[in-house]
Amino acid sequence: MEQDFIDNQLSVNLDSTDAFEGPEKLLELWFAPNEFTLPFSIWNNKSLFDIPYIEIENLLNNVNCQILSHKRNNFIHAYLLSESSLFIFKHKLILKTCGTTTTLLSLEKLLNILKTFINNKLTELPIFTVFYSHRSFMFPEKQLLMHQSWDDELNHLNKFFKIENSKDFIFGNDIKNKWHFYVNKGNDKIFPQVNSTNDITIEILMTGLKNVNIFYRNEKGIDGHINGLKMMEISKFNKILPLDNMIHDAFAFMPCGYSSNSIKDDIYTTIHITPESEFSYASFETNYPINDEETLNNIINNVIDALKPEQYTVTVCYEGIKREYLSNKLNNHNQTDIDVSHGYRVLCAEFL
Repeated sequence: MEQDFIDNQLSVNLDSTDAFEGPEKLLELWFAPNEFTLPFSIWNNKSLFDIPYIEIENLLNNVNCQILSHKRNNFIHAYLLSESSLFIFKHKLILKTCGTTTTLLSLEKLLNILKTFINNKLTELPIFTVFYSHRSFMFPEKQLLMHQSWDDELNHLNKFFKIENSKDFIFGNDIKNKWHFYVNKGNDKIFPQVNSTNDITIEILMTGLKNVNIFYRNEKGIDGHINGLKMMEISKFNKILPLDNMIHDAFAFMPCGYSSNSIKDDIYTTIHITPESEFSYASFETNYPINDEETLNNIINNVIDALKPEQYTVTVCYEGIKREYLSNKLNNHNQTDIDVSHGYRVLCAEFL
């Protein structure tokens, strides 16, 4: 499918010279286990795809970021942002933003949007499951509003979701690389007999990058998407997953930095790179279904070989019973693998 939208003026003029905070805030909101189980009583035969484009822009304005471009298929609308990415499915939303973005300010705005375009009787977000996570910030004192501390973030989340249904954790032994994780479950009465969705999210969070020269550019006035796709091919980011015919969207920032989204059916990957040597950082994320140790090993190796980080953390948030091949692959690397409630486990392994 062809590109749906590019903000050409923003793409040409965007300058990342003063960018500093690579680690992203990741907010994932599930409104149903899948698109077919959105409760009719709430959604009135509608879905997140019925939110107008201008309201997506307004939502992101609250977060302090803008849309560079977007691509879509029948399952996912993938937005490449001035600060990372947004993925919208019919039944869930994944917002990942870096820098000093105010990610959690999206919650109140999203509720108002749903009241306007889905159901005007809503008094709270009709959540099935919500996740929020991020690595330790490099410059926490420069964050805005509730994002200056984990406790402040939790207090803000508690304004929207019942505290008695929530769990939060901090993983990791290295204070600079700790990973913060929050999960909350919505009203189970809306979904009385829900089978496992076999959901899985894999993240690789990297610092001390050694292979970043290709993520610098000098050509002013040239669309960053052209250079972004070149960087994707050189780094072989388009070959990380064992999938053909993925739809790719990539952007090279001026003077340096890289972001990309790739989608096929209901699978996505996203990569973001801040290459400056003083605070280099990169992240990789996908929901590709991992069913064996070899596949997980190949994905991790493809990412690590491309960027050669000095330190990295692999996190896997997955639904269902313990999957031994995940633990086997990441064994003996400051690994934690625990039940975080609501049918999910989290595996976190530090490579320091």
